[in-house]
Amino acid sequence: MLYILILLVIILFVLNILPLLKRKYKKESIVKFQDLKRIKDLVVRASESMLSSNKVKMSFNDEDSLYVMLSGLKNKIINRRNTYQYYNFPRAWLMIGLLDEYEKSGEVNILGNVEGQCEKLIDKEGRLLFKFNKIDQSLFGLVFLRLFKITSQTKYLNGANEIYQLVCSDFLLETEQLVLYRKESKVCFVDTLGMVCPFLYEYSVVAKCPEASNLADKQLNFYIENAFEKETHLPFHAYDLENGLKIGPLNWSRGLAWFLIGLSYAVKYSNQAENNQYKTFEQLYDTINSKLETLKVKGLFWPQFFAHTNDNSIDTSATLMFYYSRLIASRKVDFKEFNALLQGSINKKGYIFNSTGDTIYINKYSRQKGYSEITQGLLVSILSNI
Repeated sequence: MLYILILLVIILFVLNILPLLKRKYKKESIVKFQDLKRIKDLVVRASESMLSSNKVKMSFNDEDSLYVMLSGLKNKIINRRNTYQYYNFPRAWLMIGLLDEYEKSGEVNILGNVEGQCEKLIDKEGRLLFKFNKIDQSLFGLVFLRLFKITSQTKYLNGANEIYQLVCSDFLLETEQLVLYRKESKVCFVDTLGMVCPFLYEYSVVAKCPEASNLADKQLNFYIENAFEKETHLPFHAYDLENGLKIGPLNWSRGLAWFLIGLSYAVKYSNQAENNQYKTFEQLYDTINSKLETLKVKGLFWPQFFAHTNDNSIDTSATLMFYYSRLIASRKVDFKEFNALLQGSINKKGYIFNSTGDTIYINKYSRQKGYSEITQGLLVSILSNI
């Protein structure tokens, strides 16, 4: 019994206390720069290294439980990747960022790296090699569509086709035509808009499937009508379909960022539409962006939560998502300002930090900041497009 107790104490220290001490006392070796473009290669190389790893750097769990501790220890011992974290949206955004850089630079090694990692996602015919059980994974469909446009290999289109079919069959509440964040729960989440709408709009064009674009429109329209505060033009975290309740905070910055990414893709495809729907989306996008300017800290960046919080430090994930959405919507990005806001958030190895971890649930948000595949990918995308 004593040995078991000692073992549990060691496990607790290694998996919980030691990481906390490292985060608290670790000092990043910060890279100094006048122009972000001069360290772009450093950032790209770090991003490629991150993609090649079996380990996900973004924090996915703040829970302090024995199960989490033992699961983490088991994965470390057998050097196995956590499938929930690995087959999820952060790695998809990292791939999207590197594909943006490939299309800008033509560096074949980057394309080779992304395609090599996709061999873990689909087989030679394009069938999925992972279980599609989270709407977050629809972003891999966006990766496949990009690769199909670049390489013309039908396996990538087949992979995107399968994801579209699974979204419609497993996550669609048919009576309201709403895509659920989790199929077992009748709750609409703002996260869904930034994850599934980019894929649906892109799929509509590449696969010549107007139904996909119409479905994306419905998601945005429903959220605007039901889970939005009209006075502030800010979305709630979620909407409970069974009880008709807006739930969660208005001031979660990454929640608004997810909404704006979904909305920016609607704006992007406005030139390809023949209705007035997109004019409404475009006007709302610009209205929210004007509001965002008033919510900046030090006139530069956005924290994890807007306004009157006890933490006004930068959340690089939300901040870069806002800038990324502007590029998608073809809005101007002030590069001088962008240079300034990332001072102190990139280390000498090219990794961006100060990114909040994955959200645990409504009203329960990550307490950790660190590296993240999504933030790394977003930075590469932005640097490749400005």
